[in-house]
Amino acid sequence: MIGGLLTTAGFTALRYRHRLVGSALPHPAGAGQVPPQRALIVGAGEAGQLLAWRMQHQNGHYELIGFVDDDPEKVGLQIHGAPVWGAISHVSDVVARLQADLIVIAMHEVGHERLNEIFDLCQTSTARIQILPDVMAHLAEGNGIEPLRDLTIEDLLGRPPREVDEAACRSLVAGRTVLVTGAAGSIGSELCRQVTRYGPERILALDQNETGLYELALELGGSALLLLVGDVSNEARMEAIWREHRPAVVFHCAAYKHVPILEAFPGEAIRTNVQGTRTVAEMSRRWGTERFVLISSDKAACPINVMGASKRVGELLTMAMQEAGTETTRFAVVRFGNVLGSRGSVVPTFEQEIAQGGPLTITHPHMRRYFMSIEEAVSLVIQAGAYTRGGDLFVLDMGEEVLIEHLAHKMIRLRGLRMGQDIEIEYTGVRPGEKLSEILHCPLCEVLEPTRHPSILRMRNDNQPPSSAWLAIVEALIRLVDEAEEQELTAWLFDMAHFFCPEECEARTRAAGDEQPGLHTSPRMWYHK
Repeated sequence: MIGGLLTTAGFTALRYRHRLVGSALPHPAGAGQVPPQRALIVGAGEAGQLLAWRMQHQNGHYELIGFVDDDPEKVGLQIHGAPVWGAISHVSDVVARLQADLIVIAMHEVGHERLNEIFDLCQTSTARIQILPDVMAHLAEGNGIEPLRDLTIEDLLGRPPREVDEAACRSLVAGRTVLVTGAAGSIGSELCRQVTRYGPERILALDQNETGLYELALELGGSALLLLVGDVSNEARMEAIWREHRPAVVFHCAAYKHVPILEAFPGEAIRTNVQGTRTVAEMSRRWGTERFVLISSDKAACPINVMGASKRVGELLTMAMQEAGTETTRFAVVRFGNVLGSRGSVVPTFEQEIAQGGPLTITHPHMRRYFMSIEEAVSLVIQAGAYTRGGDLFVLDMGEEVLIEHLAHKMIRLRGLRMGQDIEIEYTGVRPGEKLSEILHCPLCEVLEPTRHPSILRMRNDNQPPSSAWLAIVEALIRLVDEAEEQELTAWLFDMAHFFCPEECEARTRAAGDEQPGLHTSPRMWYHK
């Protein structure tokens, strides 16, 4: 028995050797050393207790002043010599009374809704706010490194983890040549990253932005990635790519997407978003590509701006390609809203404005948008491509819309700043083509149906274009780019975007534009058929 106890003690000492050594060593306060931060831990459970032990024994960076916790049985207790001062709702009072410098949220598997509630309570204080992510994994390492990090807007806007159908994704791309257009962009580059995990024979990364492609190659490397520079609207260049590489799966991400800019350049929007889509889809059909997946936008639903109208025409074009194509190629569209962190989107714009000292610019106090992480959106795009039977338009479940003003307030506070004191918010007015609120589908003519995945919905619309006639109209629109005035070109584009909408849907779209002045500066000729 004694031998067994000694063996157990030996293994325990070996397992916790870093902690034992760390607690035995003194922590001298050398000359010029930064004074420890007075830390208050939110959560007195196992995660908070283990973090408290580390703070006290493994470095001199923190001075633990206590906890707050919603368990009434813990209030008043001493944990590692530090008191539990009260409920989490009292966090601001505790910070003020004890002059805390830092609040650390240390709660195992806290959901983003609860995290938002806690953050709202903490942000009324003056302390900096940090979080302990993946707490059990980090603490199990026992390496003495504190894994504390700042909260991010992704933490607060996050969604519950979505199940990834690994088998379906792998069956789509494993051992195949996969072409990603717009590969240097936010969605395209993430598609390359995720496709890499499923064992493709080759990834063809196509873009006009050679610098972005170069950076992608530095990140991913490997012989499976092949960089291709080219314009998707250049039919000869696309023909050469298909002839040489014969891609089996195509994710078509290449598009112009900035709404206010495209209002002034409808011809360029059509050239890339319509002609480029037609060219890539036609090559897929002609060369027997197995899957063609178009990345679309929520702005294509009842569009009132050039960008949205061009993407809606691209959607209809893709559906028509399915009807006019062969049994070899399955065409599909995936429509979703904004992704966090994409270039030019609101989050990196706010981050830059905060770094410059402000002000944060918001177009309108009632502006709302859907948000989803790039990683989640792309994983669902790949799964939708695997699910399609051909001719599908999928819509991703984006959750709830976010008020942009609230987003700005949270991002200011995450940097430890105060709105109205350290940084200001400036309202600049709604820009040409912008909606105050987006929709993911038209409630009057588009019906959403479930699929095997709860976040992927299949859209049914009985007003689909006849393939041959529609493709001929698209060709006429493309020819107009070099022939017509911008006003006539815009009129054609919007007429086509609403061509298959019932009258009540068209009237609703027109009314939405009239209620928000400045959304479109061109005459509404597209409603006259």
